[in-house]
Formats: sequence, structure tokens, C-alpha cells
Amino acid sequence: MDSRGPRAFPSTHLSLVQLAASPQAPGWEQAWERFFRAYWQPLYGYLRRTGSSRADALDLLQELFLRGARGELLVRYEPERGRLRTYLLTCLGNLRKKDWRAQRARPEHGALSFLAESAPPEPAAGDPEETFELEWRRCLQERAIEAVREGLRAERDELALRVLDAWVLRPERPPAEEVAAELGLTPNALYTRASRLRRALVAEVERCLRHHAASSADLAAERDEILRALRGG
Repeated sequence: MDSRGPRAFPSTHLSLVQLAASPQAPGWEQAWERFFRAYWQPLYGYLRRTGSSRADALDLLQELFLRGARGELLVRYEPERGRLRTYLLTCLGNLRKKDWRAQRARPEHGALSFLAESAPPEPAAGDPEETFELEWRRCLQERAIEAVREGLRAERDELALRVLDAWVLRPERPPAEEVAAELGLTPNALYTRASRLRRALVAEVERCLRHHAASSADLAAERDEILRALRGG
């Protein structure tokens, strides 16, 4: 998540969990939207796996988004009772139980155009909560990788981009000598570039997680889980 521009968080050191205590603070709505974008696809998959139709899932997500934008959700979150995304699942379940749609006309998802424009493919079968966790981590991994790629493109470092795809992100790596020869590098140069790219990925994962972790211990645990997945272990 980029810390630049008018839609950025107020501070790269201020987590959304902290910001939730002051929903009237400058940048609150923009921060909530960026936060929600990180979660909506795994939440959509969870709703579909637990019986919601596509339309109902989008309606519930829009309602969750609107309540969060009004400061009605995260102010009640208590970090000591569990992870924030578990709390969001509870909020979604409560919305569904209350059958809030019966009390008003179905919305057209105007507040969340990205929902209607980019709803993910129908989720595969699996335990809803376990798959939700996996999908959330996958989404965060993808954002971290894409942020590193964007930085390399901005620097016009085509060789680093090739190292990233041909070596760092390969789940099953061929021999280093083979990849190095293909890229016009020595094996030592390949290892050096790969180490720099891994450090960049770690930094980007931590930057993304900082806005979602309730404590430094949570951040470290989440980071280690995601990095293990990136390494395929």
C-alpha cells in the first residue's frame, strides 16, 4: 500500500486499529477504504462458501463498508479478543442474522464500484474460515509482490524483475548456475540480487501488515506466516 498521495494513511506508523479509536480524524474514510480493499475479496469468498448468493454477498459487503466508513465498526474492536479479520467475520455474520436488507431497498453498490467491477471468481470448496485466512494472506502477498515490481519498474531495473520471476518467486527453483547463465549473471551475483529482492519483499509485507496488526507481536507472527508461504514452506 503506497504511503503517498491524498488517499494514503495519515501516517505509515499508525495502524488502522489505532485510527479506529478516532473515526473523525483526518483521513479516516480514506484509510478505511484502503483497509477494506485489502479484505473484501476474502470476505466475499467466505460469504459465498457459507451460503450467500453473489448479490447478497455484495450487499452485505457494501453495508459492512458503509458502517465502517461511518465509524460504527472498528471502534468496538477489542484486540485482546482476537484478530481483526476474525472480528470482521463476526460483524458480517451479525449483519446476515439481522436480515438488514428487509428494512430497505437493495443498494446498487454505488459506494463500492470496485465490488461490482471486479468481483472475484466463484470460490473453491473448502472450510470457510480456513480458506478465508489463506485467501487473505494470498491477497497480501500479491500486493507486496506487485509493490516491489512497481518499484523496480520505476527504476527501470529489468534485470531485477527477471531475477524476481525466474528465481525469487519460483516455488521450485532450477539450479542457480542455470538461471544465472540465462540472465547473464554469475551465481554469486544472482544470490546477491535475490537477497536484496527478498529484503524488499519482507519490508513490503511488514508495511502492509502494519496497518492491520493490533500489536508488534501480531505483526511479527503474521509476517512470519506470510513469508513462509512466499517461500513455499
